[in-house]
Amino acid sequence: MRRSTLVFRWLAVLLALAMFAASCGDDDDSTSASDDGAAEPADEPADEPADEPAQSLEITLGSTNATSSAFGLFTSHARLAGDADGDLTINVRETAASAENIQLVNDGDVELGISSWELLYQAQNGLGDFEGAALECLEPIFTYLQVAEFMVARSDLGAVTLADLAGKKVAPSSLGASTEAKWRNIFEVLGYDIDRFEGSLEDIVNAMKDNRLDAFGKSAAGLSPDASMLDVASTTDILPVSLSDADVAKLRAEVPFYTFGTIPAGAMDGWPEFKTPLITAVYFVRCDMDDNEVTRITKALVETLQAAADESGYGGADNIPLSLTIDTIDLLPLHPGANQYFSDVGALDAAADEPADEPADEDEVAALVAAAEGEGKLVFYASPVESVAKRMADAFGAKYDIEVEFLRLSSSTLFERYAAEQDAGTTFADALLITKTGFVRDGIGKDWFVPLDEAGIPDFPGAYPAEFTDGDTAVIQVLPWLFAVNTDLLPVDEAPQEWADLLDPKYAGTILLADPNVSGAYMQLWNLVRQELGDDFLTQVAAQDMQLYASGSPAIEALSAGEGFIEIPSLGALVAGQVAQGAPLDLTIPNLTTGVEIEMAVSTDASNPNAARLFAHYVMSEEGQVVLNEDPATYSVFDTSGLPSEYQSPVNATDEEKALILQLLGLS
Repeated sequence: MRRSTLVFRWLAVLLALAMFAASCGDDDDSTSASDDGAAEPADEPADEPADEPAQSLEITLGSTNATSSAFGLFTSHARLAGDADGDLTINVRETAASAENIQLVNDGDVELGISSWELLYQAQNGLGDFEGAALECLEPIFTYLQVAEFMVARSDLGAVTLADLAGKKVAPSSLGASTEAKWRNIFEVLGYDIDRFEGSLEDIVNAMKDNRLDAFGKSAAGLSPDASMLDVASTTDILPVSLSDADVAKLRAEVPFYTFGTIPAGAMDGWPEFKTPLITAVYFVRCDMDDNEVTRITKALVETLQAAADESGYGGADNIPLSLTIDTIDLLPLHPGANQYFSDVGALDAAADEPADEPADEDEVAALVAAAEGEGKLVFYASPVESVAKRMADAFGAKYDIEVEFLRLSSSTLFERYAAEQDAGTTFADALLITKTGFVRDGIGKDWFVPLDEAGIPDFPGAYPAEFTDGDTAVIQVLPWLFAVNTDLLPVDEAPQEWADLLDPKYAGTILLADPNVSGAYMQLWNLVRQELGDDFLTQVAAQDMQLYASGSPAIEALSAGEGFIEIPSLGALVAGQVAQGAPLDLTIPNLTTGVEIEMAVSTDASNPNAARLFAHYVMSEEGQVVLNEDPATYSVFDTSGLPSEYQSPVNATDEEKALILQLLGLS
């Protein structure tokens, strides 16, 4: 079975920040030790080598437009860094824009640049304007700038978090500004509908002063209110609006290159502490630049940044902690030379020594266990296969003194049953393990389910992987769609490995198909295949005279009985269940695939609410994840490294797309 590294793709919101262009100097004035080739006598120790003098290095630093307020920072920084090194000369050059500098560094025309962290992330990962043309050999060396992006509201509005602005008159920022684009995207991702005000910064300030506007967004002066906020505050009391922890978790899952920070209380008189987005910018180089040179350049720039900020008066570069660089290296690793510098000064060790998210208090867990065991029972519904549901029930029941009952149904049948029970005012299931299709999200809106971050579940969200939770909901299992193979009829190494292989004439009449119409999860897969490979591909697959089965379970049983060579689509848990019964099955996983992602849900009106919370705590713990995901080709949210290279999280097909899929497959 082939496994490859997961690549997550996310869409981007571009920011315009200036960058540096750099070119490589020569080494004509450098010195080196000479060697006449004579061997030292064996009984005489060699002389200790003298420290090699630093080689002179001249580079050109591309800057922003000379009229920019940041230009003074760059000229000061270049001079101070060169003086600190002693043999480093940095020439400052005016350049056009960020995207040009990224291209220049990538092409090797210059060696040093600056970029917003977000734009560099997009370039390296092929997002935004770089979609389909990733520039992977670009690596940051350190973060030199941090500017907060505030959202402020009239104090009489009573807004504390961003959710409080839903339905209010809000200007994300001045029309056309990068901050406006970011705040607008944040509202959209979080699902907070606002009455959007559009206008210039002057329009916004005036509207705030005469109470025609409730709130507005604006980039700050570093981490402090800027002139426009001070202007508004001269006539109107304002307070900052904070992102909640759940907001941040959801945004990090949807837009991983956004950065956030906590602004301490007192940024303006009477302001509390609050969370807000940040703009950060970095120096960067090509990945193949000499490690020693990069260490040297990093040292000179890092250790003179504060002096440059003081001299130039540029607030965005004031008091930048080393931790701001270290905090993002898991998403955008540093150049090895820069990494060496941060290791030398102990910054990496300090980050490693920081305590992880505090686990739940033992007394809190003990109290929950006592309450759950006092209830003595748990009932859960499950859409994963019977063997998985039973395994979880047995493990949880063995760990705690709780009687466990479960009902396993296909996802569509489970949706219908649970909805009908809720409509009748009855709740039988305390908790659900259920296929992600939007059902849980809709159910939270109907008050059927408790948002997980409000359910009182120990350790949640805590250190739970941000890409798998938005606070309200959480994915607990990832099962990529795959091809199941009867190895008595077809050796696995001769079986289809990719979708195109299914069109081989030798497979005509041997493919078993689970009816796509029975589940939205099947439609998610077929819609992805249609979008990536085209409508004609589905027509060609249909021409292979596939045998149709009502769902995956009867299809995999028919494959085990020898009614065909291949069953599509299938899951690792289904294959494992048949193999455990002696069936001659194996599997292959195409690189292009999506999967079934299972979510955890807790019923609002659970008969055993404490048992439901404890069950959720167990399922989302590393211990529970091991039990849940022990089948082949089944992945814990704590380790998705084995997922196929072109795996994409499932996206629901529209009704029109579903009808087209059925038509193309000859099933309408």
